[in-house]
Amino acid sequence: MRFVLGQNGPLSNLAPPLTISENSENTDLDLIGVNVGAPDLRQWKRAWRAFVSGIGGPMKDPILILEERPRAAAEVEAFLIAHGFPATSVASPDRALKAVRAGGVALVVFNLDLMAEDGMAAARCLRDESQVPLILISGQNDVHLRVMGLEMGADDFLTAPFEARELLARIRSVLRRHRAPASGPGGEPGGGRHIRIGQVELNMVEASARRASDGASLSLTSTEFALLKALVEAENDVVSRDDILRAIYGDRSQVTDRAIDAHMVRLRRKLAKAAPGRDLIMTVHGRGYRLAAEISVSAGAEAGPV
Repeated sequence: MRFVLGQNGPLSNLAPPLTISENSENTDLDLIGVNVGAPDLRQWKRAWRAFVSGIGGPMKDPILILEERPRAAAEVEAFLIAHGFPATSVASPDRALKAVRAGGVALVVFNLDLMAEDGMAAARCLRDESQVPLILISGQNDVHLRVMGLEMGADDFLTAPFEARELLARIRSVLRRHRAPASGPGGEPGGGRHIRIGQVELNMVEASARRASDGASLSLTSTEFALLKALVEAENDVVSRDDILRAIYGDRSQVTDRAIDAHMVRLRRKLAKAAPGRDLIMTVHGRGYRLAAEISVSAGAEAGPV
């Protein structure tokens, strides 16, 4: 697949054309396998942003990329911008954390393979600071590393090299989970704005959870909330790992049962803050998981925002 942007369209008078080729044999980008050729990439990106915000409407879902290699960072930025995502790259975890704290970041693509720092420790620091959707990338094909990343709260994990369109698909999937429409028990949209499970209150519109006693946020990631939502929709029936995989990731073969187990451990740990000494999720050996508490639903007016 090869396409050129800005050659004959609205950008032709603003900047040189941008060429993106997937599966290029001449690229030096081993992260996702795209090749960008433009005399002045910065000029093109400025023109593209100006065009989209001024003529085609504002871009949505700003993406932050942590990538130490300047060329790789520029090419990923250009690819995402060409697909409608405003993208910005930083070269260090400190700068990534500063950008997330400033707000306005919809998702972070985080390359763990840092030269001077422990990438996993840096990613964990980012996750402890913020629940912004997080996709981890590494060139190490290590199951233990993937499980560690998912267990510490990442929403997805990709092993490089991979195709640009796969990264794009993963970003779109995580963002869909993050802003999934409300549904109540039974999976019907609009089934209830607020749902209570024991001492946990869920806001199905805002995809958030809090402790009922004092309103303290449980800081669920988008994946953790999607997992809990799948259990809520089952109405105390058992949900298999396969069903959870499909509900959260779709039909993606790379994600394993161990990834679901890692997310479940982290989710249980957070729910325990609202219900100490009680496990709200029951493991049904050989079958899957189910909620171990009654579910109540309300429109939410009297419950207040979650």
